[in-house]
Amino acid sequence: RFFARALNCEGSDEPCETCPSCLQDLGDHSDAIHLIRPTGVDIRIDQIRSLIEASRYRYGGDRFKVFIICPAEAMNEQAANAFLKILEEPPPRVVFGISTQ
Repeated sequence: RFFARALNCEGSDEPCETCPSCLQDLGDHSDAIHLIRPTGVDIRIDQIRSLIEASRYRYGGDRFKVFIICPAEAMNEQAANAFLKILEEPPPRVVFGISTQ
């Protein structure tokens, strides 16, 4: 999340935590940062399809939309295959992050 906030910070290369972007990204309802976590045992294809749909919409001018998959190894085979497709041709201003925690 630190990297995701740094991408959109209006104040510096690190999250200043005072600009409007940083303050919004600290909240739970940020449109810039999306955490994809397992529902139950694994991350399922419907969650990745929702990610793909959400990635199509621009967010706030030059700001980045960041999707963090946490933990990546929780994706089932169908979800992983769908995720690979979006990685091949990601939308502009979209960043994908993978976490092992």
